[in-house]
Amino acid sequence: MPTRGIIYDRKGRILAENTPSYSLELIPEQIADIDDTLAKLKQLLDISDEKIELFQKQRKRQKTFYQYAVIAQYDRRRVSEICGG
Repeated sequence: MPTRGIIYDRKGRILAENTPSYSLELIPEQIADIDDTLAKLKQLLDISDEKIELFQKQRKRQKTFYQYAVIAQYDRRRVSEICGG
């Protein structure tokens, strides 16, 4: 994510700042069993049925070898929990 800097109002209050966020993206053609992988990720990361359905819809509409986000905008704390750190 590009760093854009902090934006302040006239009184010096922060209006916008950089916040790191992380996504989990998959390239279905590089995964042997996409349904099994999604089921395991769903259980491991507590992904909602709605997000899995959205992923499947996007996958059917797009070209091959395209990366699809299963989860978007995780914060550093959640990534650390997933990675065991």
